[in-house]
Amino acid sequence: MGGILVSLARAVAINAGMAADSHLDLAKLDHWHGLRPGMSRAEVRAVMIAAGLDPAGDASDATNLDIYDWGMELRFAADGTDRLRQILLDDEDTRWSGQPLLGVPLDTALRTLGTAGDGARWRPEDAADADDLAAPPPGPFSDEALLREGTVWLPSLRLGLVFCAGLVNQIVWRDAPDVPRETIGPVTAAQRQISLRPDLDEYLRNEWVSHRRWSMLDLSRLVALRDEAPYASDDAAPDEAVAAHRETARIERAIASLPPALREALLLVAVEGLEQKEAADVLGIKYDLLRQRLTRARERLAELVRGDEPSHTAGEPERSGR
Repeated sequence: MGGILVSLARAVAINAGMAADSHLDLAKLDHWHGLRPGMSRAEVRAVMIAAGLDPAGDASDATNLDIYDWGMELRFAADGTDRLRQILLDDEDTRWSGQPLLGVPLDTALRTLGTAGDGARWRPEDAADADDLAAPPPGPFSDEALLREGTVWLPSLRLGLVFCAGLVNQIVWRDAPDVPRETIGPVTAAQRQISLRPDLDEYLRNEWVSHRRWSMLDLSRLVALRDEAPYASDDAAPDEAVAAHRETARIERAIASLPPALREALLLVAVEGLEQKEAADVLGIKYDLLRQRLTRARERLAELVRGDEPSHTAGEPERSGR
């Protein structure tokens, strides 16, 4: 009971002091509107009551509680302790030493944090919802993938900057036991430079589309682009499997060498299986132009694959071109 009364008294003073300033400046506070990770659910309720808020929140369940007035989502431990393990903040008025911290790119965020941002390290997940106390998933992860949807952790502050489309979208504050111990590496100068691109959103979106299409690459379908290309079945002889592997690798290299416009058209139709009219709509081009690109892509692909063919086998006479 004593802890609840203390929380109640502090909350009254805190919210009275904050009334004149709507900005929540994280650099100056050891609490967010009177809340901090590690509090009990009863202490959280006391703070909300003191602030004139419904202690049930705006939306809640066994482990989550949303406070729309404060732009917060609270996560409680699911182990029966009712411990506040995480506060997630997405209030656009959030500041660090007077400077905006939400809606800014990586480089700007770290400049704003100054020395408080030293030791910043990546986890590939969105910390808002992730169960990220285990080892990170296997990589590698591109700089673009991390900027598109990753979390920069500041272990000494127990803060996580959640990125979406290259900008800080949310800020997570965790209780000490819930800060991830394993990361995939530090923030790099290259990542900070990418974050300053004026076309960042479009750049990250295009990189994602390209990655998604390559991740869906089905070589058994690609070999059909060459009538004579072999494809190894599951019961193929070892020599046949090796030959098929080499063939598909050559096709993959050739596709990567195509001009982007031709490669996009080819992948949409030959790999993702879209109808030609659907592919034209996706690319925002006329149907006739899509057909022209497909024809040029297939012709160019055949040229590239032929140019990548190995020389004649030693001991075998080279065929005359005449």
